[in-house]
Amino acid sequence: MVRGGQQGMKKRFFDSATPFADHVKQIIATQEEAPWLTALRQQAIQHYQGLPSRQHEDWKYTNLWPIAEQSFTHIAQKSSLSKEKLSTLVAFSEAYHVVIVDGQYEPLLSDQSVLPEGVTIQPITQVMPAAKEKLTQYQHQEKASLSQLNTALMQTGCHLVVSAGIKLDKPIELVVIHTGNTPALATHMRHIITLEEEASMTLVENYIGESDSEASLTHVHSQITLAKRSQLQHYKIQQEARQAFHLTKTITEQAQESQWQYFELTLGGQLSRSDIQTVLLGQQAKSQLDGLMLLEQEQHADTHMVMSHQAEHTVSNVLFKTVLNDTSHGVFNGKVVVKPQAQKTDSNQYNHNLLLSEGCEIDTKPEMEIYADDVACGHGSTVGQLDESHLFFLQARGIDKELAQSILTRGFAMQVLERIALDNVRDVFSSLIEQRLARVKSS
Repeated sequence: MVRGGQQGMKKRFFDSATPFADHVKQIIATQEEAPWLTALRQQAIQHYQGLPSRQHEDWKYTNLWPIAEQSFTHIAQKSSLSKEKLSTLVAFSEAYHVVIVDGQYEPLLSDQSVLPEGVTIQPITQVMPAAKEKLTQYQHQEKASLSQLNTALMQTGCHLVVSAGIKLDKPIELVVIHTGNTPALATHMRHIITLEEEASMTLVENYIGESDSEASLTHVHSQITLAKRSQLQHYKIQQEARQAFHLTKTITEQAQESQWQYFELTLGGQLSRSDIQTVLLGQQAKSQLDGLMLLEQEQHADTHMVMSHQAEHTVSNVLFKTVLNDTSHGVFNGKVVVKPQAQKTDSNQYNHNLLLSEGCEIDTKPEMEIYADDVACGHGSTVGQLDESHLFFLQARGIDKELAQSILTRGFAMQVLERIALDNVRDVFSSLIEQRLARVKSS
């Protein structure tokens, strides 16, 4: 169901380069940094073409004009967060915590000093020379506009390395908090994550907004490298404030027999966009990408996934669900690319969407580009409302209509959680979903 494109939009990109260029100058003027990094910022902003517009196919259903209209602040005011307050915000009490508050890494709140041997986490600003190759890796690709913007403005993020053979005993939770103390604060983060051969860990990204009255922008670019036989259980919780903008891009490169399980839960923000890309470079690499968006009021959330199979006997599986209410708008675009050399590929992607009101809207587009002839690939998408026969079945047994609707909605949403391998993670996600669905009513 599509309502049509934006009238009068003739440019492929919004002309928003100049304001962001001014912010780059401000960052360079207020920070002491290596000449190569200053040159990298300047080069990135020179190539930056502005925010993508709906004339660009990948942005057909998502309008970034509200971001272009907003006047953001890129230098945060000093804010503080107590450990007691932090304990109420983290998703997992039994975890190693890495904390970023209003765009600033907080060493006193983080568990950097108690990490097991073979695991290192540092603020990206401390390792930029060593990470130079990664920082420039995607700057010249087509459609790299937001990556260039992130490179030009990045001020924080984490550099995480798990050494060969290390298996972490508990999750690492990256907690990113917008307190609302700085009005219209924009934070641009770069995360570089590397698991060496046969390493294994669980990573949780938890994005939190505390002030519904203040607009904010969270812009994250993550680069993940999985070596041979490494395993990453990766989870993301997006519970930003209602006025927040949230833009993320995650690129994962997988070597032979590596495994990446990713689950994304979208609850907050007025406008969010998640670009997820995995490149399966080695034989028998496996990825599982799942997610759930729970949208209400005027929320807009867009998920784009690309699974690129570039070796034989690789596997990818996607299950993504959306529950929409009021006048919310969801977008899902999943694309599987199978290169000619990727024979014996096994790939499946499914997107299911539940509409609880007449005013909500979903745009779904599963795609496959297959250039190999010996593969097993399938995809599907469904859009619908609550089944009237199921409602009748419950009501005939004495359950009122509102409760019956709630039971069916929960059943639809919770099904995707069965694919989460870890019991403690599943419990946390289940609790967050229950809290959101408790206030959902069909209209």
